[in-house]
Amino acid sequence: MTTLIRILKSFAQTILEKIPQRVLSKIEEQSQLYQGKGWGAATTKAEVAAIEFLLTRKGISTCRAFDVGANIGDWTQSFIQEFPQNKVVAFEPGRQAFKALSGRFKNQPNIECVNLGLSDKNADVTLFSDAEVSGLSSLHKRRLDHFAITFDKTELIHVVTLDSWISSREEGGCP
Repeated sequence: MTTLIRILKSFAQTILEKIPQRVLSKIEEQSQLYQGKGWGAATTKAEVAAIEFLLTRKGISTCRAFDVGANIGDWTQSFIQEFPQNKVVAFEPGRQAFKALSGRFKNQPNIECVNLGLSDKNADVTLFSDAEVSGLSSLHKRRLDHFAITFDKTELIHVVTLDSWISSREEGGCP
């Protein structure tokens, strides 16, 4: 069996060496899109349209949305434009992104901005990013060197579980 694996690896390597780099890059890009990576803020309207379809189908007219990793609030803005009667809790752990987010929605009582990250534990962790305010920020040091993007900026942030955040609220529960 190991001989077969070695032959298959050699065959695959030979084929891959003959495929132009631009073709391999396109395959990689499409694979990432199929995994839900790389859509970015360009699809906020499509996401909100999908939510509208689901809520309408279920007969739900009001709800509370959570924008986790809200950055500067593009998704929140799209959601509130479509559903002005609803509420959004926008979580953003990055200091500069939170400043922009909270400033953007300071006069909107149906949007609550929270300067925390949500995670599976309560902890202080490192946020990695390529810029002070970046839609690419991550709790994992992503490797995007092939796009000439480096995650050389770091910030210590606090993350909590959703359960602990809800139980810590003064009102004693979900907003």
